[in-house]
Amino acid sequence: MKKIFPFLLFLAIISNTQAQVQYETGIDAKTGLKALKGTLTIDILKKDTSFHWMTDDINWYKPKPEVLNSLAAVKDSVNILALIGTWCEDTHYIFPQLLKMLGQAGYDMNKLAIIGIDRPKVSITPLCMALGLKKTPTIIVFKNGKEVGRVEEYGKYGIVDQELAEIFAKAK
Repeated sequence: MKKIFPFLLFLAIISNTQAQVQYETGIDAKTGLKALKGTLTIDILKKDTSFHWMTDDINWYKPKPEVLNSLAAVKDSVNILALIGTWCEDTHYIFPQLLKMLGQAGYDMNKLAIIGIDRPKVSITPLCMALGLKKTPTIIVFKNGKEVGRVEEYGKYGIVDQELAEIFAKAK
């Protein structure tokens, strides 16, 4: 039941995302950067000039073939939840890489849910608490309503895509 509740909440958010975007805007007290909390879209992030990290050139990042292959093998059967902090430097670095990886693997971006969180790891829904969120960003992969795995910040290796490849391989 512990693993199913967060997924049900995740489904509710995805359904809600298709209907409307709900988020709050604030300022992070530590960095002074704009902080969005709630359900977000890639468009919202790219159109807001405060989030230049979403449109900056990331040609330097080349997803590894093994990562793209492992994602391509499961792209139709997994959902991804990205919990990000628009104020967070790690998010500024990792999240655009995730988007590039998903795009190159042909992942359906409608199956990606993006939730903005604040520094205390809170959003406008109880999802963060239900998922036991500890770090920002956190990328969670779901298959058939169950969490397959997650990467918190830079993951256990310091190489996000390597850890994601392992999670995608488990999702086969």
